[in-house]
Amino acid sequence: MGAKESWKKVLEAGRLLSSNLDIGNLLRAITKLSAEVADAESASLLLLDAETQELYFDIALGQKEDASKIRLKIGQGIAGAVAFDKKPLLIPDVHQDSRWSSQMDQISGFSTRSILAVPMMRQDRFLGVIEVINKKAGAFGQDDAELLEALASQAAVALENARLFTSLEEERQKLDIVFVEMSDGAVLADEAGNILIANRAANKFLGGRSVLNEVFGQWTMFPSWPEISRRLAAGPVHFSAERREIKPLILGGIATPIKNNNSSSSKEKSVFLYVFRDETESRRQEAIKRTFLSFISHKLKTPLSSILGFTDLLTGEFKENPRPTAEPFLDSIRQQGQKLANLVDKLLRYVSLESPEDTVHFEPTPLARILDEALRETESFVKKHDFSVSVKKDSLSPVLANPLQIKNAMANLIENAVKFSAPASKTVAVELKEDASSALFSVADSGPGIPPEDMDKVFDRFHQIEAYFTGQVEGLGLGLPYVKKVAQNHGGNVQIQSQLGKGTTVTLSLPLLKSRGASGAGGAKI
Repeated sequence: MGAKESWKKVLEAGRLLSSNLDIGNLLRAITKLSAEVADAESASLLLLDAETQELYFDIALGQKEDASKIRLKIGQGIAGAVAFDKKPLLIPDVHQDSRWSSQMDQISGFSTRSILAVPMMRQDRFLGVIEVINKKAGAFGQDDAELLEALASQAAVALENARLFTSLEEERQKLDIVFVEMSDGAVLADEAGNILIANRAANKFLGGRSVLNEVFGQWTMFPSWPEISRRLAAGPVHFSAERREIKPLILGGIATPIKNNNSSSSKEKSVFLYVFRDETESRRQEAIKRTFLSFISHKLKTPLSSILGFTDLLTGEFKENPRPTAEPFLDSIRQQGQKLANLVDKLLRYVSLESPEDTVHFEPTPLARILDEALRETESFVKKHDFSVSVKKDSLSPVLANPLQIKNAMANLIENAVKFSAPASKTVAVELKEDASSALFSVADSGPGIPPEDMDKVFDRFHQIEAYFTGQVEGLGLGLPYVKKVAQNHGGNVQIQSQLGKGTTVTLSLPLLKSRGASGAGGAKI
């Protein structure tokens, strides 16, 4: 084969390799074409194991499968030397080279006389070694090395492309499985609401329709479709959809814009992912719970008022006609009644906070003033436990807030800190500060801390860490759930930092009025 024909063969081989994305077929093609280009009796392909940094035989023409068990370290053998130096190596007589091992010949029965080995490089990354064995006519020369190097370079590009394609295909298959099998409904739609893809769970609600607005057009949406579209420009949007006719159905979910990184055109249509689930039963259960709690609270309120009222009357009577034996019992009735009344008040507050029917007014509010009110409200509780509160106030910027909710949240955190602090500490630390966008209200105690497995549970209603750990069971377990709900209502969040044996710091974060922009000025309602 002349030089011109040889290079033509390399170019044809490159085109053939670049069109092959199946890794198995590609590797076999690389090995076969290498032997043809170099006019060799056989060829082998060794790839780099990136994890172990060893070379292994992937394809060896005419060799037995046992060859795949052989592994070479970088620098070991002829192929290992090529991997180490990243340069071609021509061995006219392998029996005169100490790096050659007859192990492969012993396994295969093949007789190796000469070897030409070249590295497969993709930019600066080493991928493997191509070896051609025994020139059919004459001996391997520099021309053969240049041809094989050119083929190896094209093979490296093709191998990288095939690996990338295979990786993407595997990820696509995984996503397909997740998308199809997930229990939540999932819909991919364009800006006009045209459904591009929908999984099995979503099709139960779509009823074969191809446009989202046809499905939800008659439903009660919050926010509305136009509002969802407007907000999606800024990021994900939570939404709920309620169908009241025929059979009530409530769906809750999130819409997320899918960024198109492959398009630079501003005219390219946006795509959105809608994920939703049936929340009808959970909403019904929540409504039942709220109704029950409200009912019980109100039913307890009346007899408690009577008990405390008559207790005060009897106390006045005993002042005029002392009864030493009865007065301690009356005092106990008053204390326990007042404690129960406080619990009922907190329960009613929480029920009111969760009620979707209640309208809450927001107004520009200086948190320093609200903190002063919370401190006054908790003063008797703090003194009763023989504690004091150290206060540091550095936040002067207002927030858009409901003052009563914020005051109650602050009071809950202060009372919690007192209840959970070690009795010997006698002090809880309260701090009010701000960063560029948020007001931060923190309360630190010196209690036993929160076990890691309970960090998420403390925000569940009625959850209390066992008495043997905290040393107390006072309260209903509604303090932190109330604070979290208030934070959500105000577009903020609650964070907990806790270390066992050293205490807990709870931080309520609320967006500053100035960070909300012009739309945040003035009053608001929910």
